[in-house]
Amino acid sequence: MRKRTKRSLVVSLGVLLGLVGLAPAMAADLEAGKEAYESYCAACHGENGRHLTAPDLANPDFLSITSPQLLRAMIETGRPGRPMPAWKDMLEDEEMQDLVAYIKGWQKGPDVPLSKGKITGNVKAGAAIFVTTCAGCHGTQGAGGSAPALNNPGFLHVASDPYIKKTLEVGRPGTAMRSFLGAPGLANLSDQELNHVVAYIRSWDKRR
Repeated sequence: MRKRTKRSLVVSLGVLLGLVGLAPAMAADLEAGKEAYESYCAACHGENGRHLTAPDLANPDFLSITSPQLLRAMIETGRPGRPMPAWKDMLEDEEMQDLVAYIKGWQKGPDVPLSKGKITGNVKAGAAIFVTTCAGCHGTQGAGGSAPALNNPGFLHVASDPYIKKTLEVGRPGTAMRSFLGAPGLANLSDQELNHVVAYIRSWDKRR
């Protein structure tokens, strides 16, 4: 992959920012990240992340719960069997860092913290809820339809249980995927019912 002559300047800037106490992430080369995005991502995700044939990367709720580390893992892993390839061995480390910083730069609000660990739920109960509330868009077995595939090994490999649950809680405003939690939600699900759905989605993970 290409080498950037500006890299030494960016590294020096990172050192300077560290000395004055600013976030190291600010040292990313956002112009290079923009170039990488336009070269590798825009054809499917849209010029400004407002999706064409792939998920909306500029969605504020997606960005608020997706840390830079998770976003990088998503890009590196890709979605096997889908048009989204694994970019891990296709981009240099610096390109990946710049690309992630550029996409996260669309975020307007603060990060939403996620809990840790696995979520316990009843897989059978989750399957019943999934069929009635999720399958219409995500497919009966989570293989995707008008919405992304949830049974994809690339997604399941990098998405934690709390990440999946938070997605169900907050949804993706501006899309058909809205919150499923409580009375204002699409399905008025309880917290425990969300746990059941997470358990069902996780049951597709072949690593278990």
